[in-house]
Amino acid sequence: MPADLLPPPVRIAFVPFCVDSLSRTKIDRVFKAHGVSLPPNANPYSKTNLVDAYYQLFDFNDPADDQKLRDIIADVFSLAGDPAAPVVTTFLSVCERNGMSLEGGRFAFSGPAPLAPAGVRSVRPSVRNTGVRKVLFFASSPSGKARLRLDVEAREIREGLRRANEGDRFELIISTAPRIPDLRRGLLDHSPHIVHFAGHGGDDGIVVENDRGRPAPVPSEALAELFGLCREHVECVILNACLSDLQAEAIAEHIPFVVGMGATISDAAAVEFAVGFYDALGAGRTFEAAFGFAQNAIALKGIPEDATPILLKRAE
Repeated sequence: MPADLLPPPVRIAFVPFCVDSLSRTKIDRVFKAHGVSLPPNANPYSKTNLVDAYYQLFDFNDPADDQKLRDIIADVFSLAGDPAAPVVTTFLSVCERNGMSLEGGRFAFSGPAPLAPAGVRSVRPSVRNTGVRKVLFFASSPSGKARLRLDVEAREIREGLRRANEGDRFELIISTAPRIPDLRRGLLDHSPHIVHFAGHGGDDGIVVENDRGRPAPVPSEALAELFGLCREHVECVILNACLSDLQAEAIAEHIPFVVGMGATISDAAAVEFAVGFYDALGAGRTFEAAFGFAQNAIALKGIPEDATPILLKRAE
């Protein structure tokens, strides 16, 4: 592939960026504005399938089609709204790691850079063996479930670590819309010390997405076994989701500190818990102390759910 064409990871990352940023009507409008129209018999059943259907009409090795896609991406970027939103920063991170940058709404090629998986954003370059603690944040809100303010939770964690006295000791890695395989891949790719799941939970466990964006419960025993395979580097797991205490108990057989929710938890309480927890970690407190600050953060907001989070410790 010629170096001046859009790298495949950027094209791949554009699909969730476009889907999460625009309505179905706006997606249609942007593509059609650049002379790209679906055949009459096309009937994609989701926004992801809609963008995929449009992609079928492109020859990505053709410079003219490549330029057309660049123009479409620039238009979507201009319509995306908050430039600090996780969906925007995730896409820009993938671009930057592949030598692409948006300057004045247009792509510029600045040479090759380390490859980053689509849907993952790192706040600062990866650091190995330097005492930096990696926090892997999974944000899951599948279609068919109530929308959660996961962007707020991620932003507050990022800001809490950024402003903290020891914030430089932490690297926040955000993975959006994870599927079950993405949990494994995130753990393998990043070897995090802290894993934070934010999203829905229920009697069957935490919920991620299937390939169609619908809810997919994660089996408890298999999830615990997955963390058991990562016990050499994972020190703390937070399941910031309703009714996640049973999965937390299973994971605590392998991981030193695990947080689960013993009942349903409101969006507001979940966000306050995350704020208090990472404020304290960033200030150099232990996991146990950070848990206490997180419970207190919920109470200080007048939310009667400070007893919902449960801290479990692995038996020595």
